[in-house]
Amino acid sequence: MVKIKRAFVGAVLITATLLTGCQKSQTRKENTFAFRKMVQDETTMEQAEALGVVSDCNKASPWGRACRLSDSTLAGVAVVPGVVDFGEDGKFHSLSIEIDPNDYATIRDALTSAYGQPCRKESRHRKLSEEEAVESEDTAWCFQGGILDLRQMTPGDSSRGVLDYFPHKPVPVHATPATYSSETL
Repeated sequence: MVKIKRAFVGAVLITATLLTGCQKSQTRKENTFAFRKMVQDETTMEQAEALGVVSDCNKASPWGRACRLSDSTLAGVAVVPGVVDFGEDGKFHSLSIEIDPNDYATIRDALTSAYGQPCRKESRHRKLSEEEAVESEDTAWCFQGGILDLRQMTPGDSSRGVLDYFPHKPVPVHATPATYSSETL
């Protein structure tokens, strides 16, 4: 009887360990942010340039270096060429792409097809002026390392929307200027 209990407990522990390990590895792989052959914290700037995903990598950014996306389309619609930041370690860190608010639904649907259901959807009442306000949608997809945020309109500007990926990691301390005052904010 004792041998049967030990065998049963052992089988349960092995099964639980295997299931937990599989779930963790699947979650990690599925929940790592990737965009146009670039994987967050893995793809280097040099690799992204060699793949033809980015170009014009001479601009400094608070995280390291910034490049332009080579392709100025997203989900089949024209966009302003986005900016990709590579961290101090030279690896893909964040991105920002300006979109036309009229293309929001097309881009949202393509992102949902690529990344699955969003983790957040919000409708916002944006005040453009004292006389004018509009309804705007925000949708976000959550990843292990950050959030992909699609905003139909940026605050105070109904003429443009934005797609941003921001990592959970904080901005390095040296990137923040040491002297801010109420006049320089």
